[in-house]
Amino acid sequence: MKQKCVLIITDGIGYNKNSKFNAFEAAKKPSYEKLFKEVPNSLLKTSGLAVGLPERQMGNSEVGHMCIGSGRIIYQNLVRINKAIENKELEKNENLQKLLAKCKRVHIIGLYSDGGVHSMDTHFKAMLEICAKNGNEVFA
Repeated sequence: MKQKCVLIITDGIGYNKNSKFNAFEAAKKPSYEKLFKEVPNSLLKTSGLAVGLPERQMGNSEVGHMCIGSGRIIYQNLVRINKAIENKELEKNENLQKLLAKCKRVHIIGLYSDGGVHSMDTHFKAMLEICAKNGNEVFA
């Protein structure tokens, strides 16, 4: 007889036995609890280095689905950009250098936050520093 297997991904539900501030754990959910007790299951790490993000950085659906779908850690743009800033790769980027040489006035528009999901303040600051170093007039 063939074994059946089902992959159930419950987006947005973190595992925490403490129900004080956890609506999901406090809720009555007999079907879910029965499955969790009777069927082989596994918990996945969904933040930080386990999914290609900086340590202690929360993940999101996109990050989780990419790692599950590929079966490996995929370093996210946040990490890739951080590394490019650290090793001066961003500053030396040929396309960025061509752009800054051609356009003396630079308007930088974007989100400014340390949240890391849709923006990172250090990336914004790095772009300001690169523009200043190149002598560009910056409007942010």
